[in-house]
Amino acid sequence: MELIKCLIYCRVSSQRQVDEGHGLESQEIRCREYAKSQGYQIIGVFRDEGESGGLFERTGMKQVLACLELYLMEPERVVVIFDDLKRFARDTEVHFALKKEIYSRNGRVESPNFRFEDTPDGKFVETVMAAHAELERNQNKRQVIQ
Repeated sequence: MELIKCLIYCRVSSQRQVDEGHGLESQEIRCREYAKSQGYQIIGVFRDEGESGGLFERTGMKQVLACLELYLMEPERVVVIFDDLKRFARDTEVHFALKKEIYSRNGRVESPNFRFEDTPDGKFVETVMAAHAELERNQNKRQVIQ
C-alpha cells in the first residue's frame, strides 16, 4: 500500500519573525510530527518568510499550488499540512480561495490544530475561525498605526 503524500506549508508575516524567531522551524517540526503520526510521506516543505497571511499571492503558496499540479493524477489527494489556520491565511476570503485552489488540484488541507469537517457545523466553525484570524490581523494593523 502506497503512503499518502503530503506537503508542509509554514508562514510568518514579518522579516523580524524570520530573523529573530523560530516560528518557521517550530511550525515545520509540528507539521512533520503530524505527518508522521498520520503515516504520510512528506514530498515537499514550503515556506513564506515575511509574507502576510492576508495575501492570496505568496511565494511559498504559489509553490505549493505548482507542486500539487505535478500530482493531479494521483489516486489519493495530496494533503497540504499547516500548523494553524492563522498560518494558512489571515483573511476569510483568502482562506477559502486558497482552499478552493488546493482542492481543485487534487489536494486537501489538514492541520494538527484544527479538524476540517465537511458538515454544516464544521464549515461554520471553520468560517468563524478564519474570520477571527482576519480580525486579529486587522487589530494588529490598527495597533501598529496608532
